[in-house]
Amino acid sequence: MATSREQDQALAEFEIRGSLSASPEAVAITSGSALTEALDSIDCSSVVVLTVLTDAESDDALAALNHSLDSFPALRTLNLRWTSPAAGEAPQALLDLHLSCGDRNVTFHADFLLDPTADGFDVLAGKSTPLAQVLDFSNSLRGHGIDVRWLLPTHESSVFRIEGIYLLARDNGVEPLVIPIEFAVAGAEPPELSADQKQFLWDFINYRLLDADAELLRPGQVSYYIGLRDYYAGNLPETEPASVSVLTCSGVSEEWELNTRSLRGAQLRATAVNCTSIGLGPATPMRRLLGRLREAAGVLMEGGRAHVLRTLVGRRSVASVERGQKFEKVMLIGAYGGEHIGDVAILGGVLCRIQERFGTKQAVLMTQRPSHTRHLMPMMDVPVTLTVDLYDWPQIKRHVAEVDCVVFAGGPLIDLPKQLVRHLYAVSLARKQGKPFIAEGIGPGPFARLPSKWTARRLIELADRISVRSSDGPSYEVLRGLEVEAGRCPAFDYLATRGDRLSRLPASEEVAIETLLEGTQERPIVGLNIRPVGHLYTAGAGDEDPAVYTRRIEERFEHRLADGMREFHQQAGPDKKPCYVFFPMNSIQFGMSDILSAYRLQRILGSDVDFRVWESDASLDGVLSLMRRLDVAITMRFHAAIFALSQNRKVIGVDYRIGMRDKVAELMDDVDQGENCARIDLLTGDWLAQSLAELTIE
Repeated sequence: MATSREQDQALAEFEIRGSLSASPEAVAITSGSALTEALDSIDCSSVVVLTVLTDAESDDALAALNHSLDSFPALRTLNLRWTSPAAGEAPQALLDLHLSCGDRNVTFHADFLLDPTADGFDVLAGKSTPLAQVLDFSNSLRGHGIDVRWLLPTHESSVFRIEGIYLLARDNGVEPLVIPIEFAVAGAEPPELSADQKQFLWDFINYRLLDADAELLRPGQVSYYIGLRDYYAGNLPETEPASVSVLTCSGVSEEWELNTRSLRGAQLRATAVNCTSIGLGPATPMRRLLGRLREAAGVLMEGGRAHVLRTLVGRRSVASVERGQKFEKVMLIGAYGGEHIGDVAILGGVLCRIQERFGTKQAVLMTQRPSHTRHLMPMMDVPVTLTVDLYDWPQIKRHVAEVDCVVFAGGPLIDLPKQLVRHLYAVSLARKQGKPFIAEGIGPGPFARLPSKWTARRLIELADRISVRSSDGPSYEVLRGLEVEAGRCPAFDYLATRGDRLSRLPASEEVAIETLLEGTQERPIVGLNIRPVGHLYTAGAGDEDPAVYTRRIEERFEHRLADGMREFHQQAGPDKKPCYVFFPMNSIQFGMSDILSAYRLQRILGSDVDFRVWESDASLDGVLSLMRRLDVAITMRFHAAIFALSQNRKVIGVDYRIGMRDKVAELMDDVDQGENCARIDLLTGDWLAQSLAELTIE
């Protein structure tokens, strides 16, 4: 967070830029003479940052601006900004201006304000679009050593396209800058973003820009993105508005209203366009290490409290849990807070089960990110009243006292240390008060750390009922010697309730699906979901760095997958060419966005096949609706496979744990379709093409 003094500096710089509005009349700068007249009307001597709007036809004005640089003795940054597509090679007037700035030690940026309808996937697919023109022109500028930035406006039509454009920019050495459209376009009103869209932007800023890619940020951008994250969370205080004018080489000089109405807002805008050194710098390895040490210390402290209570409880038990017992209100725990639509289906299935077995009417779900979980809950249609609360110590104590039972609500019981110690505390507290604990439809393991495995074992020993989601579940080491019921994932139970009428299907997604499938009549439609892979559970890396080894195997898989898709396309008749439709199960950054994998695959495929990407934070019923239009689904996420199987689709599974058989293979074996599943490190293009051919035979 910037200090008060740093904020004052940012505002002072902003006010210097604001002095450009001294002229009472708007001035059209379409020529060098118009520029001269405009400069005569302002005090150039104090201008530190100058932003000039331009277009491809402004060579005369650019030359005049170059000749007038001596009028700006205090100038430190010049932003030349295009607001419409530019094409071709860099004009000589622009190159001369760049060289002059270098001679004067003035930072020079070539900025492109992208249209909200821009789509990075269209560019990768070889389509001729305005963004493709911008990319070509950007590459021309970069070839002359010019720093190029793409301003990614956060508009209602661009929110879910941001990741694809962001990745395209990074791939091409262009700096992407996420910026509210009202910060970047003169007179623009803030768009009416929905709460879900703001939540999506908050997640992208917090977990991609400020976390995964924090080391790529320039000095000052960390402060900017922290402020922008707060902006979308509604945490900026309101004060008087501020404004700034810019010179324009085409059109009319315009005054920008600052819609954040706060000192932080002024700092946000100044930092966004200037990349000043105000505020925090990029994350460093030392800062990341300190962050991990703080988190580890917190887990150790909470873990100590949980294990002490667990020891005091011992193996204390209550009467066996039987069908027909009444648990009117329950507390739900599990891996909630980073959930996606598959986890919503799990939760729905667990609620259906406990309502039918125990007459449950109310439930409180404990989650580490309540705002994210609340955003997902309206997707679910269940006969239980559900509330959501923060999973921390005070709330655990409050809710355990109010409920009749604690339920581990499906999903993975795996190596998540922070969650495991809270689970242990919550369950131990419940058992101390004589209340039962049920583990319903869980997936045990894997565990990479012995303390996590020990904690999970001490937790699960307290369960009065344990059911697992696959036939292999009871054989896992963490459950050894316990009474375990093997079954299926609770998601199947919930998905079985989704009839012909999908009651939670947004109208906007109905339209999006029709658009996505346009022109696919009489052609095979192959759904596709793959995901990025973490290295924590990778086996077989040997002496190689596990992260490097994992990415190498993952990249090889992506190429083999593309080979199989091309081969099946080439084998098909001219009127039966397949349409591949990528659907995301998770498009947020927390839990790794599927859109990243879609981008990598599109980059390999180019225009070789008909590959379409649903760039959306899709709803549960939305994905089901798409599923019902598919002939085959290639599924990598566990719940993508479950969604497809629940709708009686033909499925090709990809087991994504490198070096070992895991849950996708277990699922496909349990439904007697193991021959249609391959492990990520063993899949070949020939096998995939042959499987697609066999499963699409009419």
